[in-house]
Amino acid sequence: MHTTHPDEPTTPQAPAEPQPESLEESWLGMLHSFDPATALHELERLDEPTTPAPDPAGASEQNSSV
Repeated sequence: MHTTHPDEPTTPQAPAEPQPESLEESWLGMLHSFDPATALHELERLDEPTTPAPDPAGASEQNSSV
């Protein structure tokens, strides 16, 4: 039998999320929350080239003097 000591933190149990009644209701919920404009914006954002991370201070100066 495991007893908890006063020093041990207890983790509260999170309430279970309600499950959809059926797969059909789940899909209908996703379709109703789908926003074509947001989806298009996200796709365009993924197509944009990523900018490289900035060099640490002085790193570019050391490379240019070589």
